[in-house]
Amino acid sequence: MKTLIAIGILMIAVLSGCGSGVTFTKSVPPLPWNVVDLKVMEIEDIKSGGYAGTGTFVRNVFIHELRRSGPVIIDDNSTNHLIVRIEDYNPSDKYIALSAQIVDISQKQIIWNASISGVGNKTIDEVTQTVVMEMVKAMSEGEKMD
Repeated sequence: MKTLIAIGILMIAVLSGCGSGVTFTKSVPPLPWNVVDLKVMEIEDIKSGGYAGTGTFVRNVFIHELRRSGPVIIDDNSTNHLIVRIEDYNPSDKYIALSAQIVDISQKQIIWNASISGVGNKTIDEVTQTVVMEMVKAMSEGEKMD
C-alpha cells in the first residue's frame, strides 16, 4: 500500500512539472487579406529596469517567426509597417505584454491591431519567444479578413 501511495505522489510530482507552458491572454485577429508583406519596425527598449536590448530581442524573434512560419514576407520596402510595443515586461514574474499594429503608410491608415500577453514558469526569454510564436500563429490562423 505504501508503494502505491509513493507511486501516486511521484506521478503527481512528475505531471505537475510537465505543465511548464505559458498562459496567454490575447486579442489577435487574422491579417487583412491584402497584407502579403511587412516591414518589421524597430522596437523601443524598456526605459526602466536596465533591460537594454529587449526591443531588439523581441524584433529578432518576430522576424525569425514570420520568416519561419508566418503568413507574410519580410520586406524592408513594404508599405505595411508592423509596429510592436512592449507594454509590460517583468522578468522576475516571467511576464510580457505586447501590442502590435500594421500601418499602411501609403494610405496613412492603421489596418490591423492586436495584443497578447503571456506568463509562464520558463525563463523570460523562453516566455517572450513563446508569446511571439503564439501571436504569429494567430495572425495566420483562419482565413484572412476582408
